[in-house]
Amino acid sequence: MKHFNTCKDELDFDRRGMIWEYSRKSKKTKKESLRNMAFTIICIHPIVGCKYLKILKEEEYYFFNDWYREENGSVVRNDDDAFKRHFFGEKVSVQAVVGKNGSGKSSLLELIYRILNNFSYVATEGAYRATAERLYYIREIKAELYYELEGQQGCIKVEDDTVTFTYGDEAPIELYFPGSRNYEETDGWLNARPLDGYEHKVIRGMERQTIWEIIQKTLNHFFYSLVVNYSIQSLNPCDYEDEEAYGDDADDWADNSWLTSLYRKNDGYMVPIGFEPYRGNNQIDLVNQKELAEDRVAALLIDAEKHNHKLLPGYSYSSIDFTYDQKFSLRFDHPAEDDDNITDAIQKIAEDLNGERSDLFFEFYGIDAGYKQNGCHFFKRAFMYLIDKTFSVSRNYPDYEDYSELSDAFFDLERELLPQEKDMVVSLIERVKEEPSHIGMKVHQTLHFLERLIHIDEAEQYEMDDNGFSYEEYIQHFFPEMDIEGPKAIMEYYPPPIFRNYIYLKNDMDQECIELPMLSSGERQYLFTLSAYLYHLRNIISVPENAGRVKYHNVCLFLDEIELCFHPEYQRLFVANLLQSLEDNKVTDSVNVNVILTTHSPFVLSDIPQCNILYLENGEDAREQMKVKTFASNINELLAESFFLKGGFVGEFASQVVNDLANFLLEKQCKRRWDIVSADQMIEAVGDDVVKIQLRKLFVRKFGKNNQVYKTWVQKEFERLGLNQENQENR
Repeated sequence: MKHFNTCKDELDFDRRGMIWEYSRKSKKTKKESLRNMAFTIICIHPIVGCKYLKILKEEEYYFFNDWYREENGSVVRNDDDAFKRHFFGEKVSVQAVVGKNGSGKSSLLELIYRILNNFSYVATEGAYRATAERLYYIREIKAELYYELEGQQGCIKVEDDTVTFTYGDEAPIELYFPGSRNYEETDGWLNARPLDGYEHKVIRGMERQTIWEIIQKTLNHFFYSLVVNYSIQSLNPCDYEDEEAYGDDADDWADNSWLTSLYRKNDGYMVPIGFEPYRGNNQIDLVNQKELAEDRVAALLIDAEKHNHKLLPGYSYSSIDFTYDQKFSLRFDHPAEDDDNITDAIQKIAEDLNGERSDLFFEFYGIDAGYKQNGCHFFKRAFMYLIDKTFSVSRNYPDYEDYSELSDAFFDLERELLPQEKDMVVSLIERVKEEPSHIGMKVHQTLHFLERLIHIDEAEQYEMDDNGFSYEEYIQHFFPEMDIEGPKAIMEYYPPPIFRNYIYLKNDMDQECIELPMLSSGERQYLFTLSAYLYHLRNIISVPENAGRVKYHNVCLFLDEIELCFHPEYQRLFVANLLQSLEDNKVTDSVNVNVILTTHSPFVLSDIPQCNILYLENGEDAREQMKVKTFASNINELLAESFFLKGGFVGEFASQVVNDLANFLLEKQCKRRWDIVSADQMIEAVGDDVVKIQLRKLFVRKFGKNNQVYKTWVQKEFERLGLNQENQENR
């Protein structure tokens, strides 16, 4: 194998004996100007023989916009149209997929997710992903996914066990599911790894170099996909358990489903697809969702208040209050049977502040030595959390692989640390302390807290403990000289997790304060959705360049069934607020964003131009049938044309009853029992004036005017109109 001719002497090592990231040898990144070019998903093309299509059609090209067309089996770019490409802004595009239930919307997106899963498998196979679950490869998928990025067209083609990646004018890269071939048959395949005959360190170095080569050639020219879908019936792993998904070979069948592995993908955004919310055990953990949402919403609310923005329509930021969490527990990620042992070890280290283990944390995190003589319970709990979180990072994230087993030695208090183990602990602390991404955020919160806590007098600490404090009081007492701007900085100087927060909003109408959990389900859903995608976008942006991780500059947001729980007014505001949130949080300063919405809402659709909409009917692209222009269009026209409403604009039950009444008045066969009184009452119940007038004419034709029911109706009409019935009858 040509790419395995590296010998041990040629591998680069840093001063601690760890293999230097291959990124240092890689080519320079593309110019920023290329990264600012439009990014879009072009189309998906199922090939003959593709499984799991459901209602979708083989050989159909499903285009998400009209920037491209199919021509003789190729995807060809149409003439440049800057107006269309920058309709929503320089670095953002919004597309929609619409159609009735059962038209193929979910099937289309699920096929994209399967393609991304298989591509992720072959592109990251063998990469160290810490506690993230292994991926499983789905067989019998045959389809192509086209996209445009940095001015170039890219394509992933999955055909059974082979994945072909094409980008721009570069030669196609072929990767494969390893269980399908013998290594002897794979000469020239980039992800072939025959590693027999080498010692472990050399093998790992070769793997890292090869994996990083694959990543440089594929994921660095790709995008991250974030799927947000809160529908209770969607994307449940149990629905995918019967699909053929394998680990290493055909004998390695997935115990659950391939989707389960993607939910349990805590790998620092290496694999280019993630899902929100997490559905562990085939259900959404509502308690966990609440806790996550509160943390995410807090920074957004504070930042919105600073810049006079509205995060939630109708509400303003009031306050965020904190209390010491007496029930706060450590959440070290380790085998369940070791929970008590690890917790006990952390407590003992925190009690022996002059011991060798605690000394390492004091010295290399730069913690004031004064805490050793005068450490309050706030300090002890924060110090314990700092130890816990540091080693959680070492076990959870791929680029901390060299430290993944270090906790075993550190928490074995029966023996002293070896010199090389101390060196590794020091190295870990230094890396976590300087970690610039979301991975180090809570460590930074804790360190900032400890830097200032020692200067807060004892009376104030007791006040914090007894009565709690607000966010503003915390900043005023701990960081009075600092001007903290932006969600990232707000979170870095936020109180550490040993405190519990309570978020309060102010109703714009009556100025009443309301705690976040007391909002309506629709209001909370709006905030949860907004905070979820902004949280992940900020995390993706936070990953530094050339850090041994994938740095994505393009993100596709799949917002599926986005109007769930939303009142029509929220639906009407959704696209505008989405775009505003990306701008307010400076997301598009760092990444290009392509949004794909599936929706049944005409209010959402009226914000999207016709050229950016894929219409589905019975699994086919129905774009040519659509005549109405959607952008700023009349809602009723959109309902009729864009959502394939064949039965009009009223409920089916109402339509059946009105038609049955009309049959009765026309002396035709009807299903209900009608008489003159019930017919009159039903006509009065009809809300549409035109329909009501026509039914009243039929009523007069059948019963005439010489009956008390009709006379009573006439009298009411004159009273309603303010007319004198007697004078009118005498004229």
